[in-house]
Amino acid sequence: VVSTQSTGEKKKREEEQKKREEEEKKKQEQKRLEEEKKAQEELRKKGAQLEEKKLESLRAFWHRSPPDYRPQLCKERQAERNKTDQQNHTKYPTISVVICFLNETEELLGRTVVSLIERTPPEVLKEIILVDDFSTIKAHPELLKNPKVKVLYNKKREGLIRARVYGADIATGDVIVFLDSHVEAGWDWAIPHLEEIMKDYRTVTVPIIDIIKEVTHEVDGVDLRYKGIFDERLIFQWLQDHNRTEKSFHLNYNSPAMPGGLYAFIVSGGTNLESMIWRWTSGEERTLRCH
Repeated sequence: VVSTQSTGEKKKREEEQKKREEEEKKKQEQKRLEEEKKAQEELRKKGAQLEEKKLESLRAFWHRSPPDYRPQLCKERQAERNKTDQQNHTKYPTISVVICFLNETEELLGRTVVSLIERTPPEVLKEIILVDDFSTIKAHPELLKNPKVKVLYNKKREGLIRARVYGADIATGDVIVFLDSHVEAGWDWAIPHLEEIMKDYRTVTVPIIDIIKEVTHEVDGVDLRYKGIFDERLIFQWLQDHNRTEKSFHLNYNSPAMPGGLYAFIVSGGTNLESMIWRWTSGEERTLRCH
């Protein structure tokens, strides 16, 4: 015989047991959530630490002092100009640098941008326009913190020439400089270009291009007796000019051809593309020693 009281006590014990089990489940779930949150926070911290180490590594790669292979007279000319101008560069035209890139590494693109910012007078450097030709590797956000750096994102792959035209169309500087995305601005690179263009607004200027080694990234100076030509296949080549001697290494000279990656010209009305075509047909190309 089972009494009603015994049945009630049993039911009460079962309910209490169920309640204890539910509370235990809640505690375990809460503990699991806290441990998961802690693990995510640790992962976030480790990720932030890795990102900071990566950024430190990138900064170390971006910021460096390359060797100066300019002829001695170029260095003396710069010192004399700085003494005369007292570092006042407002008399020179402003520059818009247009750089097109497609999946360029953060290291090389960053060094290109940082070297331009560090070695161009701020009064002269109007802007750096990066044209992203539908890349999967984007420009590092650290570069975009500088207000002079702008990015134009193409919605599809356009190719180098169209990408350059898009960049040139939004440029606001007096002079447009086209550069590759894996170069490094040398010492006093900008003013010699502007001086030549100020003498004749039709001039297109081209620098002497030192070599950055692919693996070690060391900079090698080039033989200053070379000038640009097109061979019988209409391919650009450097040809040694034996008439040039060390005494004339600092002098700029007319060139019958130029490499397509690095050159400067002044904007003079019409579209920038029309401006370029007009110069190629009626102006002159000057290769700069004191680049």
